[in-house]
Amino acid sequence: MAALLIGYARCSTDQQDLTAQHDGLTALGVSPARIHVDHGLTGTTRDRPGLREAMAACREGDTLVVTKLDRLARSLPDARAIAAELTTRQVRLSLGASVYDPNDPAGRLLFNVLAMVAEFESDLIRRPRSVAWPEQLKRILDTSRLPSRELRVVDYSCRTSA
Repeated sequence: MAALLIGYARCSTDQQDLTAQHDGLTALGVSPARIHVDHGLTGTTRDRPGLREAMAACREGDTLVVTKLDRLARSLPDARAIAAELTTRQVRLSLGASVYDPNDPAGRLLFNVLAMVAEFESDLIRRPRSVAWPEQLKRILDTSRLPSRELRVVDYSCRTSA
């Protein structure tokens, strides 16, 4: 049996549109009949019917395709668990046009960084709206609260002898 491309798309709210993800998956070669979706479900919830169907549809040698990693999972542990399950079943994972290779150290690093960014974005989305992110960042970076110290400038520039 030939290897298949199985697509997965997700949006968090009923007001969001899956058209861009659907178009992206078909542009990546996924048949519209093989695209599984979750509409109105957050990526922080692992129990999603569309994800369950997409995972069940994958057989050894197939590739699960998502447009971006944050569509698949919004937490590092979930992203790693899904990737580990796919790897164990010998199913490849395509993040956009890039196929994740769990045997490549650089691929694992990039995957983990992308998963951490997805989790960070999720945390920002869920944070209370009363907390102003720019104001909090300004407080963190406020150097006037640091003890004053005399700064010494040292010249480490390279000079050639004449």
